[in-house]
Amino acid sequence: MLSRGTREQLYLALRFGLIDHLATIREDGTPQVSVVWVDTDGAHVVVNSARGRVKDRNIARDPRVTVSLHRQDNPYATITKALTSI
Repeated sequence: MLSRGTREQLYLALRFGLIDHLATIREDGTPQVSVVWVDTDGAHVVVNSARGRVKDRNIARDPRVTVSLHRQDNPYATITKALTSI
């Protein structure tokens, strides 16, 4: 089941240890997808990355991202949320 979750659903899902993917936009316009550790501080989506990494540079240039989460026991149970900043 694919769900375009609300921000609140996304924050709740982040607390359940789902497998997380972060899609950013490369300079040439193509997607760059990474498996990442994602959490929330209750107001923001927090992504673990080192400064200077590709996803870090992509977000600095274009803050539009998509976060996709799925359960380990059922990869078809997915929440996807497009965000304009994280």
